Amino acid sequence: ACLLNSAEDIGNAGPDYKYGYGRVNSLRAVRAIEENRYLSDSVDQAEVNTHNIVVPSGVRQLRVMVNWLDEPGSATAAIALINNMDMTVTDPSSAIYQPWVLNPTPNATTLNNPAVRGLDTLNSMEQVTIDDPAAGTYTVTVTGTAIPVGPQKYYLVYEFRTDRKS
Repeated sequence: ACLLNSAEDIGNAGPDYKYGYGRVNSLRAVRAIEENRYLSDSVDQAEVNTHNIVVPSGVRQLRVMVNWLDEPGSATAAIALINNMDMTVTDPSSAIYQPWVLNPTPNATTLNNPAVRGLDTLNSMEQVTIDDPAAGTYTVTVTGTAIPVGPQKYYLVYEFRTDRKS
């Protein structure tokens, strides 16, 4: 989660099929760990956890990611995800941000489409980015939407960027 969240975004904004979450920046990932910008928790079916992040002034981008090691799925299942969580980030003015989602349609013409914000029901990692966030307290909400094998442990990491390109 630290490596993915701290990657330098290249290609389309947000994750994409060509570059994933971007180019690895291991120094940023190590700093996230050294500066304790992560936590682990667990969630069960229909349970809602909230975590607060205090964003200082001067931040150009806030990045938040939740990641979990899902239960093994069936190779013949239409959707491999067993335990599904959903994350949102609410800013100090009560605006709600959903994670970036890619179009899963297996069609060559849609593979280069940019990610959009929405509900993610296919992946065991979700990322929210907010450009030019106002200083203040942001609330990260993690919901155990479908946890048939639980409770499910998860990891939450966040990063403050003072320059979107650095």
